[in-house]
Amino acid sequence: VGLAYCKVVNIPHEPLDFIFIDVNNTYESFSGLTREKVVGKRISRLLPNLDQSRIDLLANVGLTGESIKYEQYEPHFKRWFDMSIYSPKKGYIVIIFLEISERKNVENSLRETQEKLTLLFETLPIGVSIIDQDRKVIDANPALEQILRLSQEEIINGKHRRRKYIRPDGTEMREDEFPSSKILQSGNQIKEAEIGITTEDGQTIWTNVKATALPFPDWKGLILTSDITQRKNAEKALKESEKSYRELVDNSLVAIFRTNL
Repeated sequence: VGLAYCKVVNIPHEPLDFIFIDVNNTYESFSGLTREKVVGKRISRLLPNLDQSRIDLLANVGLTGESIKYEQYEPHFKRWFDMSIYSPKKGYIVIIFLEISERKNVENSLRETQEKLTLLFETLPIGVSIIDQDRKVIDANPALEQILRLSQEEIINGKHRRRKYIRPDGTEMREDEFPSSKILQSGNQIKEAEIGITTEDGQTIWTNVKATALPFPDWKGLILTSDITQRKNAEKALKESEKSYRELVDNSLVAIFRTNL
């Protein structure tokens, strides 16, 4: 912990300043200035580029007696400090500072990582949702809103749970068959499940769902949803076309054959 004991210089018609009376070894180590070079010197002379507002902030503690505490990046030292300044008696201040550069670097790194993850979450072209232990969605990305044709608020409020869910053969699914239910019950990953969702207006949204359990207290499951409605409709149209062709062949009184010319 660095420590400096200073006397406030309050001369009428001149900017506030303060003089160093004593500093400890840690101050010397942080600043690169020896006690001999600091004691008896004004802060404005030692650090001529220091903003006057910073000097005023510290000096006013000695004049008002009101302590202050804040975190500050010091470009002169290229370090972050946790600063505490109090006045032991009027006209004097004690500056106590603890270097927190490592902590700030970790915080900045975590914030940058969070920003990247948020951007990824928001821009992924597949639907992503996080569920809790009750299968309640606690977060959903814009892609899922588009797939389900619901707003994030509607998804979080559970409107999607009131819809009908069907198997690939068109029969209705039970709740315990849902990938979200299975991962909460078994903890196993669901690699793929085709699920149809009947919307309020009777349309069917076909989805491919993957799910995995999560080990966090509030996040219990990650659900990935892809819209495969276009593919399913194309498969249905192809099957209907093949069926029509077979019926035409079976019912035709004229021989029908294919040949390569």
